[in-house]
Amino acid sequence: MKVISRLKVHILILLIFLLTNISSALAQEVEKLFKMDIEDLMNIKVAVASRSARSIKDLPSTVHIITREEILNNNYSSLVDALKDIPGVKVSQPGTGIHGEKYLMRGLWGNNYAKILVNGIPIRPSVVDGMPIGEQINMKNIERIEVVYGPASALYGADALAGIINIVTFNPEEDMVLLETSVGTSGYISPKFFMSHINKNIKLNIYGGYSKRDDLNIEKDGEAFSQTNLFGGEVKIGRLPSESRNIGIEIMFKNFHLSFDHMYRYDPSSLEQDSRYYIWDNPDLIYGETIQKASINHSFNIHKLRLNSFVSYLRYRLDTDSAFGMIFYPTPLYKFTASDDILFEESIIYEFNEYLEFVGGLSYQYSGAMPKSNDLIKPFDDEFYKPFSKDIPERGIYQALLLGDFGFNPLTYTNFAGFLQGTYSTKMFTLMMGIRYDNHSEYESKVNPRLAALYNITKSTSIRASYNQAFRAPPPYKVYNSIAVDNGDGSIFYILIPNEALEPEKFSAFEVGLRHLFNKNTSLEIIGYYNEISSLITSGRKELDPAQYPYADGTHANADINSLSAKSILNGIDVIVSLNDIFKPVNVNASFYLSYMNGRETLPNNDKIDVFRNAPEILVKFRVNATPLENFYVGFDSIYSSEWYARVYSKADLSVPENRSDGYFTMDFIAHYKIPSKYGDFRLYLKVNNAFDASYGGFKYRDNPQYKRSFYFGIRYSF
Repeated sequence: MKVISRLKVHILILLIFLLTNISSALAQEVEKLFKMDIEDLMNIKVAVASRSARSIKDLPSTVHIITREEILNNNYSSLVDALKDIPGVKVSQPGTGIHGEKYLMRGLWGNNYAKILVNGIPIRPSVVDGMPIGEQINMKNIERIEVVYGPASALYGADALAGIINIVTFNPEEDMVLLETSVGTSGYISPKFFMSHINKNIKLNIYGGYSKRDDLNIEKDGEAFSQTNLFGGEVKIGRLPSESRNIGIEIMFKNFHLSFDHMYRYDPSSLEQDSRYYIWDNPDLIYGETIQKASINHSFNIHKLRLNSFVSYLRYRLDTDSAFGMIFYPTPLYKFTASDDILFEESIIYEFNEYLEFVGGLSYQYSGAMPKSNDLIKPFDDEFYKPFSKDIPERGIYQALLLGDFGFNPLTYTNFAGFLQGTYSTKMFTLMMGIRYDNHSEYESKVNPRLAALYNITKSTSIRASYNQAFRAPPPYKVYNSIAVDNGDGSIFYILIPNEALEPEKFSAFEVGLRHLFNKNTSLEIIGYYNEISSLITSGRKELDPAQYPYADGTHANADINSLSAKSILNGIDVIVSLNDIFKPVNVNASFYLSYMNGRETLPNNDKIDVFRNAPEILVKFRVNATPLENFYVGFDSIYSSEWYARVYSKADLSVPENRSDGYFTMDFIAHYKIPSKYGDFRLYLKVNNAFDASYGGFKYRDNPQYKRSFYFGIRYSF
């Protein structure tokens, strides 16, 4: 109740601030976003939700658009930074060393359960556990971010359970240059640039950025960490640096689109690890990785046919000096991971008549991977691993001779898929039916259907419903999870062993939605959904085969397994209210998002719990922005979350205080001033994150840590 009372007080203070700073001067130059009313936003055409460009208002799906103007106005530094402000998403900044920043989307960690695309092309390496996210995705090269909620395996295959996030890159119509630099708390610095040049039929975009923090601005005292380690010694927290950088190029010629991106980020490897066991005071213990993406896309029309094809190459390499530190060992424990993914896809859109349309396609992926290795005593030689190679290093180089080649599991695999969707649409009614078939060389074939419908009750009111099935493929990271130690007495202690019998998790979802436009500037949307996950991948015990593990000092070891008895069910309601231009003299805009989630789970040990782990029951977001003076923009983003539980593994764990995090209230503030001139536009900005310095979660909970109050100052110049 205290948190709710504080929420009311802060909202009141916010409203008073805005009203007392109203200027009689009209805003003559308002950002494009706020010239676009809600009705115009509903008419934006997106292709990600149906594989065919359709207006948001005509889609039987829940779609949210983050526009370029919103990205620039709020000076978002990362993808998760932008997702933090949209409905139904809770974020963790910083998150983990392995995943970087994390986001929870309708109760599921989006890094693992959502599919991220750039211009419709996947960018998640196949070998990783979840998409790693830092500031390595250039936010200044984005036209908009299309977020589709709910499963979409019928269109996009594996790992599209929580939703689809499609990043549409910026494509200006004339030459331009954008330069920006930011500085902030804890030694934060971040220069960025974007340049576009058009020469006859060729358009060239070049962009890049760099960011670093000398030390993560997190709570290092109090209850964020365990007070003592396993041996009773004091837990020491040292400097925790992080870094991201990116550079990319896009070339557009007629119907061809070529792109190349080089993305890099590192974070402290100790993030989210249990401070009783892991070392937190060594700044050299990092988890760093490089993702390189190259693609070529071609599209053209033939009468009623529209064809689109692309080929992409995705290269992933973990830094060879990536390592963890544990209190049991005097030296770092190094890791190595690598993958190469080649993906080809051809899709065809056929307009049978003005009412009926078919979308179909085929895709083929060929991948080679070296899954996450065992703990190594020295850095791996990345020159040894060649793309699509199955070579294993000589024994005794990177680990004890007795361990042999345990933990080195190079492999190649393929996935062939075909999908088909039909859409029947009139002014009053839209019906979509789709199905996709995936044949993966490492597990059984999967078929996932989709059925969705939308009915326009009136010109301003529509209802929709959908049913989808989806699956999460077991990544090599899980299948070949390997940790073992030479005991020094001729035996081996196996902590984690591979499980090549691991199968995909299964997901089914039902959603209904109501949308009403009161006028072109006011809208209400209510969405209800039911999600069910079965065949969960969880930690379990497997018997050790003496023939395969002859030196084992036990009979069983931990492994990732499918729990056939475990099941997770989540029911939810989202309420979205959008108000544009509610006070025209200062162009006030406001949004209110309410998410209510209620779930239950059956754990692998058959314990039944009446919570959905990680997900808060209530998540509220209140956003307001205004232009109180000409060229002066201010915005406030407030978030309230009720309590939640970490990933407990038994009913008894729910009562342990460390597994429950209290609710919180945070507020971010952004202000910028535009200085137009004949030489271009300068923009000065100030951003304050977590303005009231709220403390919640923390690494002790292994879930949802957060930055303390942080200040950022910057200048942007565009011409």
